[in-house]
Amino acid sequence: MTPVLYLLALGASILVGAVGGLALRLLAHAAPFVLLSLLGMIASGFALGYVVGEGVGRAARGKRGRGLQGVAALGVIMAMLVGIDQLALTSVNGVVGLLVGVAVAVGRLR
Repeated sequence: MTPVLYLLALGASILVGAVGGLALRLLAHAAPFVLLSLLGMIASGFALGYVVGEGVGRAARGKRGRGLQGVAALGVIMAMLVGIDQLALTSVNGVVGLLVGVAVAVGRLR
């Protein structure tokens, strides 16, 4: 892995995470009772993890590894914090959704 690929992957992680977080914020305002439930948080974590993991993998030209897994995990954390603010860290539902998202993103890059 070259530093250029890591920079591309980091850029993709930030971009996809920010867009995913904004989409999550719009959904949270449209239907907060559904999205903030445990099932909604698991589903949103799964979706964000998949999208961020796939974006990082494609930006790194199909490479995989621990470094890229960390980059993808940071992208999911950023997306959840942008999407639902401190709720991602203060409620059980938010933490479960965050862990699911990180697990899915890391799994995409194994």
